[in-house]
Amino acid sequence: MLAPQRQQVMDLEKDGFDGAQTVSAFLARGKLADYGVVIVDEAGQIGGKQMLALLELAREHTCRLILSGDTRQHGAVEASDALRAIEKYSGARVAELTNIRRQNPGLARTKEERQRIRQYRQAVTEARDGKLAQSFDRLDKQGAITQCTLANQHEKLIEHYLELVKARHRTVVVSQSWNEIHEVNEQIRRALKAEKLIGETDGKTPVRIGDLFPINKWTEAYHAHRYAVRVYSFSEYCSDVAVAARRGLEEVTRITDPDFYRRCRRSRA
Repeated sequence: MLAPQRQQVMDLEKDGFDGAQTVSAFLARGKLADYGVVIVDEAGQIGGKQMLALLELAREHTCRLILSGDTRQHGAVEASDALRAIEKYSGARVAELTNIRRQNPGLARTKEERQRIRQYRQAVTEARDGKLAQSFDRLDKQGAITQCTLANQHEKLIEHYLELVKARHRTVVVSQSWNEIHEVNEQIRRALKAEKLIGETDGKTPVRIGDLFPINKWTEAYHAHRYAVRVYSFSEYCSDVAVAARRGLEEVTRITDPDFYRRCRRSRA
């Protein structure tokens, strides 16, 4: 089971797909059993170069390659929208899933929440079918759309974010640029401190938003301390190096969760 990004691989592992790996790691290893099946999730995010390598490797080992993705969602970062090209020009047979499962009214905790989920699910269906005006109007009636200006959009975002955090909802904030990500994270951190939702620091090492949510810890620590992570991930055959590397990681990341270090080991390319 493959996916383009590490976070997607982590989600697959949580859903029970042990041994899932990124496309890049899989291609770097280049190992594939004959007559097997390779499933690629979020295949619409794979560029032409990686897609060609996957196809060639699958053909070399007489394997079946299943590409799962939506060409109407986020495309590839690298050159060439490979999945769209395959869908449009290859003549390959396509299987389409039409039932929406993510917005499930059965998971609602109250009658009102169940009704909101039904309306949101209908809005998603309308958007999928190209009825964008109807979808937008339905979301607007549900209060899901907030009008703001460039001057007050962060203020409104943080206000709503705090409401969701206090209600113990798992919340994701999506921003369009790294500059905005850093700015919004800092503003959220200050707001959480003001509401006593996170502790004070000594002013030298600020509390990071990623530390509040375990799902972000791996990605944040890997990108901030990738060298230390790589040293640890390759140190399993030398216990002294492994111990020293882990202590160093615990110091710089402040992460003691054993599961984090298990994932470090899985990061080996």
